[in-house]
Amino acid sequence: MRSRTLRQLLTLVALVLVPSMLALAQAPQTRTWDGTQQIVIPKQKLYVVTTAQPMQRRYCMVSNVTDDQLVCQSRFGKAHTYRTQDIAAIITPGEHTVVFTFLAFAGATAAATWGTIVVAATCPLCAVATGAAAGFLFICTLGSGFEADGDRADALLYLAPGQTLRVKLR
Repeated sequence: MRSRTLRQLLTLVALVLVPSMLALAQAPQTRTWDGTQQIVIPKQKLYVVTTAQPMQRRYCMVSNVTDDQLVCQSRFGKAHTYRTQDIAAIITPGEHTVVFTFLAFAGATAAATWGTIVVAATCPLCAVATGAAAGFLFICTLGSGFEADGDRADALLYLAPGQTLRVKLR
């Protein structure tokens, strides 16, 4: 009786949570410039694709969004102004974790562990120190592995009417 009730509660929770998680995981996309103005906020990082160069994405840290233009700062601080009729698409960048971070921590952990084994016979105090370093690096290795789970692809935020996206989302 108790397991049946527990199973029903878990089923109910799953039926409620799964659709809500799927709904929240959707990236917002607008069809109009007015909708884009409401979503885009200052200091947000975006990629802008222009109608003049539809195969090239340009980095943009939003300074201001108005009815007729988007003002961005480049990586080097130079201001760029894009008129709404010149914008083909706006893309929000995804998060991409480099695998090399995990491999670097794993290699450092292996080296510290090996060093602990080698040093243990000649200097026990040194072995304790390298063992502590190995333990710390092992925890960092696990953390960098968990960080890789947050990867997500780029998302299309705005696509101008009559335009097709010609750059690939990464």
